[in-house]
Amino acid sequence: FSQLLSPYQDIYDSYQQVIGIVSDDQWSVSEEKLNEVLALFVQIESYSGDFVERIDKLADEKRYFESSYSGDSHDGGEVELF
Repeated sequence: FSQLLSPYQDIYDSYQQVIGIVSDDQWSVSEEKLNEVLALFVQIESYSGDFVERIDKLADEKRYFESSYSGDSHDGGEVELF
């Protein structure tokens, strides 16, 4: 799960930057600030894609691990702990 920390932190930091910009009452009349917010949302979308890819990879690894060590392939890949 440590693989999720970096993209999550990037998403969080970018949203914090957006909040910092829009906390200024005049942000919506500044073309520079509007462009900065737009660029941040594009960046957030990219980070989010990376985050989802990493979650998918972890889910695939979990399924592989469970199916590799399951004695019965018909039990849905559940691992008996006890």
